[in-house]
Amino acid sequence: MAHSEPDFTLVEELLDRLNDSLMRLHDFDRLTLEQYLADAIVQSAVERRLQVAIQICIDIATEIVARAGFRTLCNTLLRMVRFRNILVHGYAEVDPRRVYQFLRSRLSDFRRFARRVEGFVQRNRPCSSSA
Repeated sequence: MAHSEPDFTLVEELLDRLNDSLMRLHDFDRLTLEQYLADAIVQSAVERRLQVAIQICIDIATEIVARAGFRTLCNTLLRMVRFRNILVHGYAEVDPRRVYQFLRSRLSDFRRFARRVEGFVQRNRPCSSSA
């Protein structure tokens, strides 16, 4: 079955949004657990930013997998989706310690995902010819 090319412009726009979310999350990554647990507003902001970052990864992966059959980082993406489901759908009580642990240990997953997608775009985007 032939696949069509992903919308590279859309993927690049989503990568920009992902990088913005990661920059905002990086500020919270510097907090100690005690600082994080003491501030409900910070907890809400981190949960929302993680939700947005995970959704962007899902959107990027959907665009690439659906159009090009690109299948990498599936386990990482599945972990992200499971965590996002907890944040969004309340499948379980959101434990701020678990969110903090995810913040401290999983931001590199987002960066690795973004690098892999950027490499994919660079290798596969058709060259545009100017007249």
